[in-house]
Amino acid sequence: MNRLFASPARATLAAAGLTFVAVCSVLPSHAADAATQYRTVVGPEILVSRDGDLPHYELMAASNPKDPRNLLAGAITLTRPEGGQACKAYSSRDGGHTWTDSNFPEQVAVGGGDPQVAFGSDGTAMFAALTHDFDDAGHPHSYLYPYRSQDGGITWGKRVNVGYSYDHPQIAVDHSYGKYAGRVYIGVMFDEFPQYHVGVF
Repeated sequence: MNRLFASPARATLAAAGLTFVAVCSVLPSHAADAATQYRTVVGPEILVSRDGDLPHYELMAASNPKDPRNLLAGAITLTRPEGGQACKAYSSRDGGHTWTDSNFPEQVAVGGGDPQVAFGSDGTAMFAALTHDFDDAGHPHSYLYPYRSQDGGITWGKRVNVGYSYDHPQIAVDHSYGKYAGRVYIGVMFDEFPQYHVGVF
């Protein structure tokens, strides 16, 4: 598929629904009955990207725990001026009926890959991607640049540079009420093939 489409969710998202059902399967029957009130409703296909007939791949999506109508997606796109790959974010504030895209200057300038999206427990939107940038000596590296958005993914703050020589970042947020509630974790592979190690920020 060369264009990015989505089906708007009118209730809970699938991931939230699956989690709820898994929890309810060990609860008494009256609690399981309550679970049937929550379901995912899939609507018509909606065009998310207005980038043109260009490939979009390595898609990631998340929903805001404070506002389930606020959706965030990330993708690698072939939208750089010379046709190279750049990661973009797409956000919706109306359950997926309309979408706004975001370009990141570093991605447009030098390209990147491995996009990740998440929402913090307070509703802060997060986007991270590897960016093919250069150090002060002009040597190329894959830097990991996370970004934050306080308006659900419409506008983004400046990047944070957490270093380079990483691969395959993944974001996890502690949405519990426990000791580490609200913490954000980014897992990465570091060093270089075939001697990868795993690290966590």
